[in-house]
Amino acid sequence: MTAISTATGRSRKNIANLQSDSYVTAEAIPQGSLVSIDHTTGLAYKSTDVATRTFVGIACADTILGGTVEVEFGHRELLACTAGVVYATVNKNVCVSDNNTVALATGEATNDMPVGMLIKMETASTCWVAIRVFGSAAS
Repeated sequence: MTAISTATGRSRKNIANLQSDSYVTAEAIPQGSLVSIDHTTGLAYKSTDVATRTFVGIACADTILGGTVEVEFGHRELLACTAGVVYATVNKNVCVSDNNTVALATGEATNDMPVGMLIKMETASTCWVAIRVFGSAAS
């Protein structure tokens, strides 16, 4: 899958557990993007597999550079996934690949920035993830 650059609505489940938080942005962030904060500045970015950042949630709406992005977490979201995310990895943690895609910590993601626990494979390239809810180790 590829990173997103325009607003992307996603299917969601378990929204009764939905929580949100806000962060100042260092770049424009589209709705539906996986969002990470920088360890030094605390500014929000579209997620990429970078060692100096931590995943915080899914962007609720398009946000401009220097704006405030609201992120949601604690629910289940249908996300794109890499080829290594398969039925045998259900209940394992998945990590950031890009701002639209999750990958396995073992061998697919370099910096292993966790997004949440793989709940179910929907198709070969999409999966349900419990956002910031963690399961057993990926390895």
